[in-house]
Amino acid sequence: LWELQKICRKSDACSKFLFFSATVTEATLKDIKKEMNLKADEKFKIRPENMLHPIQPFIHLDSEDVQSKLYRASITSSRIGFIKSRIKDTDLTKSAVIIFVTRRRHAEELCAMLEDAIKDGSFSDHAKIRYFHAGLSMTERAEIYEEYRSRKANVLVCTKAFGMGMDISHIHKCIHLAPPSYLED
Repeated sequence: LWELQKICRKSDACSKFLFFSATVTEATLKDIKKEMNLKADEKFKIRPENMLHPIQPFIHLDSEDVQSKLYRASITSSRIGFIKSRIKDTDLTKSAVIIFVTRRRHAEELCAMLEDAIKDGSFSDHAKIRYFHAGLSMTERAEIYEEYRSRKANVLVCTKAFGMGMDISHIHKCIHLAPPSYLED
């Protein structure tokens, strides 16, 4: 956006832009107009016009800036503390938590750490934690998916191998251990 802003301030040649986003809000549009020095009444065409915003009012987005390097060591205590607190705040008798990681090793390590947290009393006995990644056999992946879908497991630590197309209605928390490598992930 910054580069685009510099170009537009230099020239009248930039009169039309295409911005693509699946999650643009009114606040985001207002920010774009402000940053691009556009008048508040300048129109943006949004197609389709009747598009529902994917972030529904009942969905809460939260983030925490964790100042620790993830990829040079194993999962750090600052990240595990954040994740534990989010799981602890979840009613695991009604809801499931999914935690996305970028590496198979992280899925296994985080799962083991969370299982230790059950043993030391950090979570209720209702927590059943599993991990899922492409290194598992097809049979293991199918069993874990079915456990999670049927609510026998309620916390799943997984890589993108779990897939975005899974239709599991009782997932009420989604946590990313770290930003994905690619926006599409």
